[in-house]
Amino acid sequence: MLPCSSIYKRLVLLRITMYMHDSQNMTGPLANILRISKLHNLFGRVCEAINTGKVMSKGQWKKLVKETLWKSEHNRWSLSCHLYSNLDTYTQVITSIEPCIWWKLAKIYPGVSKKASVMVGLLTDEYAILSRTGCYDKSLQSQRLCKFCDRNEIESVWHFILNCDALSDLRQPIVKWYQDNLSTSMSVGWHKFLYVILGNDHLCQVSNEDRLVFLGTIFTMYKYRMSLH
Repeated sequence: MLPCSSIYKRLVLLRITMYMHDSQNMTGPLANILRISKLHNLFGRVCEAINTGKVMSKGQWKKLVKETLWKSEHNRWSLSCHLYSNLDTYTQVITSIEPCIWWKLAKIYPGVSKKASVMVGLLTDEYAILSRTGCYDKSLQSQRLCKFCDRNEIESVWHFILNCDALSDLRQPIVKWYQDNLSTSMSVGWHKFLYVILGNDHLCQVSNEDRLVFLGTIFTMYKYRMSLH
């Protein structure tokens, strides 16, 4: 830390004080840094340090800045995800900015990469089930109904994975896992089980071995569903 007599330290303090009183007309690298701190609600901490003389250590300040920026980026990411209706399921499953469980699993087991891509496609509602057909045109919404069973339900990701009668036999490994692990759970019912299957570890912890069972089962279901066209 620079001594109080340092000309550099005095100059910085002077420039910060000037910015506190006239932020509009001040330019330069320090002014840009202070504007960014204001953008992330950190400028108050700078003013407090100037006014009271109580300055955090470098390590404390670094931790505060890191936590603040991470929270800000997470909020921006979460808001942008909620702007897209096809990411409704995704936002219920992926709750932080990090690679999803399926890419982590593919890194451990490279042979399941193709299956993982199918799972991510379902997670983001981008694969060829009918949930997106006619979603912006009410005249086409009847085309979203599942063509392969008599439930008269939209072929959503939930219907495809957990409710379509045409896939009930292929779905049995997933059903058995639910019966063995969650059938008595008060917090994770059949509807929320979809989020567990797709990778939400906050609702229920699932081992990699069980994830591979989910992955293989849904990939088999997806291939069979595509063969029904």
